Amino acid sequence: HKGAYSCGYDLGKGLQSRKYIEFCAKRLNMVIEAGVIPVFVFDGAPLPMKKDVEEARAKTREGYQKEAADFWREGEMKKARQSYIKGIDITPAMAHQFIQVLKKKEIEYIVAPYEADAQMG
Repeated sequence: HKGAYSCGYDLGKGLQSRKYIEFCAKRLNMVIEAGVIPVFVFDGAPLPMKKDVEEARAKTREGYQKEAADFWREGEMKKARQSYIKGIDITPAMAHQFIQVLKKKEIEYIVAPYEADAQMG
């Protein structure tokens, strides 16, 4: 998520941005240069039992997107950007773009069947 903060407005407006990929790639290079061999684990499919939670999160993100658009129209650019950032949804397509970077660098990665953190336990 942190990588997407730099382009929250672009993502919030549905514009293309690679800033989050560049952020993650830079962090990846730092880890490699420190001698660490990384293995990335990505979320897979949403858990069916968490459907209500995911719907609530989506609603919250939509609320932030609407709030951001309202702030933008009112000329409150700083507040708009903050709301766009809060409304960011890291999509499978975004993860896929970073996976392409990992493939190029021959870095190991795993796509968990469901939520990555639950699979790592």
